[in-house]
Amino acid sequence: MGLVRPVSGTIRFAGEDLRRESTAQRALAGLAFVPDTSRGSVFSQLSVRENLALAQEATRAAGGNVIDDDILRDLFPAVFERMGRAVAQLSGGQRQMVAIAMALKRRPRLLLLDEPSVGLAPNLVEQVMQSIKRIKEDLGVGALVVEQNVRVSLQVSDRIAVLKGGQIIRDLHPSEIEDIHQLWELF
Repeated sequence: MGLVRPVSGTIRFAGEDLRRESTAQRALAGLAFVPDTSRGSVFSQLSVRENLALAQEATRAAGGNVIDDDILRDLFPAVFERMGRAVAQLSGGQRQMVAIAMALKRRPRLLLLDEPSVGLAPNLVEQVMQSIKRIKEDLGVGALVVEQNVRVSLQVSDRIAVLKGGQIIRDLHPSEIEDIHQLWELF
């Protein structure tokens, strides 16, 4: 997203080299970033409704097309049942869902998710990962998920890239992984 300048290599998206593009230009190109909620990806004191309204207004101000709330309601029913609540009153998983819904408001082509399961109860991890799977399948939005919880990653991934020292050391299809321990052995 342009938050850290690369030392070498290229960053290509839809045929364009993004190395010199600003974060705003990358967002306009169709990228959306969802950091883990511990990094403040939502406005905790505002309600769910107000967070989504902010995302919607920012999208419109940038000239983008806003995704319909009915689509988001179908993806995140637990969040839409709590529209009037301050985000600070929600569980970690529900805050993560609000953050993802805010990113989806812009109708991105690629959703970048950093540790979407961090700090979540197991049942909420499952809900968040199933939402990511549906975003990919139902909305046609690509997803790049950086996740240490390998077991849940395998459930939603089309490809698994193992990184070490900033380099991809293995690129696998989930069906190629017979035992999760074979990934740990790479480190």
